[in-house]
Amino acid sequence: MMTLKRNMMLWALCLVSLAATAQSVPSWLETTHDFGKFRDSLKSVSTTMRVVNRGDSALVITR
Repeated sequence: MMTLKRNMMLWALCLVSLAATAQSVPSWLETTHDFGKFRDSLKSVSTTMRVVNRGDSALVITR
């Protein structure tokens, strides 16, 4: 029984250490945007912000 507890503890520590090391680190290239002047009759205005993943894990962006 002691071996089972020890093995479970070892697996838990391994999983925690993997989760701590594999992280995505988003870094935005632009953080602000000046839309300037535009007509009120426009329905919408938009821009694109670029992001770079500087981590060692996949960066997942959901809407």
